[in-house]
Amino acid sequence: MPVRDCNTKYNIYLLYQNLPKNLSINYSIHIDAFDKITLDYWTSWYLPIPFSFLPVNRIATQLQIHDIEDREPCSLSCENHGRCVRYTNNKSLFFCQCKHGYSGPRCNIQHRCSCANNSYCLTSSICVCSLHKFGPRCYLKISIGQSNNNPCQHNG
Repeated sequence: MPVRDCNTKYNIYLLYQNLPKNLSINYSIHIDAFDKITLDYWTSWYLPIPFSFLPVNRIATQLQIHDIEDREPCSLSCENHGRCVRYTNNKSLFFCQCKHGYSGPRCNIQHRCSCANNSYCLTSSICVCSLHKFGPRCYLKISIGQSNNNPCQHNG
């Protein structure tokens, strides 16, 4: 990650439908980070929602990206279509990161990806767009007047 992006503060609002909540379920937020040019997976964070009975929740957190990936053994069986990954901010929690075309808690649900080429299909309904693309399926292009994939100018 470039030094210019360090200590940058972002405010992000995750909006959801106002559906009745099941109070017996512990709700949480799962955040993935990818390299913006190669779309290589970087890391993930787990954020519990402690008071899910409230009509609105506000969570303030710092997401820290570490250089070294944790190589300790994982405790989940992710079938043949995924790998077990430990959360960056909670070393006692794991999840299955699924390969292209698979989803579900254990990566055992096959799905057809409808994302544009050069994007990453996280699930059948979530696409991670490559640089200069956006939209629900990454088919829309951002025109910034640059012909290469390097967002920096003057050898930056």
